[in-house]
Amino acid sequence: MNTLCENGYKKVSLSVDKTNYAVSMYRRFGFETIVEREHDYLMVKHLNRK
Repeated sequence: MNTLCENGYKKVSLSVDKTNYAVSMYRRFGFETIVEREHDYLMVKHLNRK
């Protein structure tokens, strides 16, 4: 994610199936659910520029 920050990105998003074990991993890395759909979550992480 450092490359994203270095290139001026302020946030990154992803979509993940609700049953995917990676959901908890994404949350540990700071992703937040911004939209809960029937089968998946739309998640975003705000990036801090150094």
